[in-house]
Amino acid sequence: MARKKIIGCIDIGASFITLVTGYWDSDAAGSRRLAITACVPIAAQGIVRSRVFNVEEAAKCVAEAKMRAENIIKKKITDVWVNISGHQFKSFTVTSELNIDNREITSADLQDMLNSARTVELPQIRDDEPERYLCYEIYPKYFSVDGEERILNPAGIRGKHVCGEYLVIAAPAMNGDNLRLCIEKAGLKIVNRILDPFAAAEVLLSAEEKEKGVILVDIGGGSTKLLVFSKGRPCHYDLFPYGGKHITADIQEAAGIPESQAERLKTRYGKAMDVPEDSDNDVIIQIPDNTGWEPKGIDRRSLIKIINGRLTTIVEHVGNVVEKIARTEPVNTGIILTGRTAALQHIEQLFAENTGFETRVRKQPLINSARPTLADAVNNSTALGLLFKMLVENPEFVGPPKTPFIKVQMPTIFGTLANIYDNIQKAAVGEILGKGNEKDGNDELW
Repeated sequence: MARKKIIGCIDIGASFITLVTGYWDSDAAGSRRLAITACVPIAAQGIVRSRVFNVEEAAKCVAEAKMRAENIIKKKITDVWVNISGHQFKSFTVTSELNIDNREITSADLQDMLNSARTVELPQIRDDEPERYLCYEIYPKYFSVDGEERILNPAGIRGKHVCGEYLVIAAPAMNGDNLRLCIEKAGLKIVNRILDPFAAAEVLLSAEEKEKGVILVDIGGGSTKLLVFSKGRPCHYDLFPYGGKHITADIQEAAGIPESQAERLKTRYGKAMDVPEDSDNDVIIQIPDNTGWEPKGIDRRSLIKIINGRLTTIVEHVGNVVEKIARTEPVNTGIILTGRTAALQHIEQLFAENTGFETRVRKQPLINSARPTLADAVNNSTALGLLFKMLVENPEFVGPPKTPFIKVQMPTIFGTLANIYDNIQKAAVGEILGKGNEKDGNDELW
């Protein structure tokens, strides 16, 4: 069945707002695979700490991404799936109980308990908050039947009393309201919204990893999100209000340079930690000045120290959270990293040494893609996860094979950030994928 309309998927991040479109295709063996038709990153405006703060500015970015994507695919986009995030998101554990009068528990009973848990009044986090938290995501963790505990699925069990424990992720209603207004101002309608680490998990984590226990750490621009799976289901969510943009700000302040130059320093010369074996750390990086002043210089080891300071704060927080979770939930796989900051060299070693868990950066999504090198999991895991989940729920979304797989359209109206987008574009065609931290013999920033 051919699709009747195009549904876009938008990742609204602190650094970039990315819109992707795609459809189901088939490989030579007839297996279903994901074909990406457009991937449009736009420098984020109006986003503060991973949430829509200035609706007007953010809406302009979404509208720009929509226009560029439509120019690529030659079709109108009216509906979107979108991620939702923000520093105010909190996780809670709530319970729901049901007396069943000595009969078998049915799927309808479990649905009633889930609905009841969704309406549980959540506590007010701070006295100065004008509104209580609303439930955005809810997942069952364990059940107990007549005192028998930690049951994953009680359907079919006969008993008198069943109690369910649920993971609830909530935030003030304003988070969702601002996101909706932003999307509507851009001429789009939200079909579904998903918390970003849950979207990323769709394409980054295997069913086996979720079953054995795994920790997904998404180091975004404005925050770091942590999602723990155990026995096949999410059991903990945490958000730490520091991310890649804070590292950039640290470099900017220490070096006394513009944000664009600090970002370029981080992505081109930055490392997560100073490893003695790295001989290319003993260089002075020249930072040009376009206003006529003498260029500045910073030695690479000092740059790495700045980056490591902020990253260590993030890693220590992750380690503290995971230590508590591991006491009650089996986590036998390790840590999977994603997000643009995860591209920093030696970041796996930094996490492993400070948390005690084996750590890997997942550079490619665990999906069958028509062009694997274009499915950049480090930079676009949330957008790809949204697209994948949308297509799973819309199997009729198939497209003609003559449709171009992907074209990365880069913005030109955001001035000095154009160089960053050039790197993303090159990565999309495999020119610098995995090479962002290699020394090229030129110690000048530009």
